[in-house]
Amino acid sequence: MPDADILRVLHRPFAVADYHLSAKCDGCPYNALCFIDAAERHDLSVVPLLTGTEKRALQREGLTH
Repeated sequence: MPDADILRVLHRPFAVADYHLSAKCDGCPYNALCFIDAAERHDLSVVPLLTGTEKRALQREGLTH
């Protein structure tokens, strides 16, 4: 389908992807790519034990890194 989520994701640049690193990422073959990207951007995902919900709340308040 032309409006499928997968097509929307495929056509967006990785730099604007909204993701959060957590324990679920440990077995993913792309974990290193996401972790390096998050570290280089000083993303909140690298804060230990921070949940995705907490990250979004901090971002809404203007704390992005």
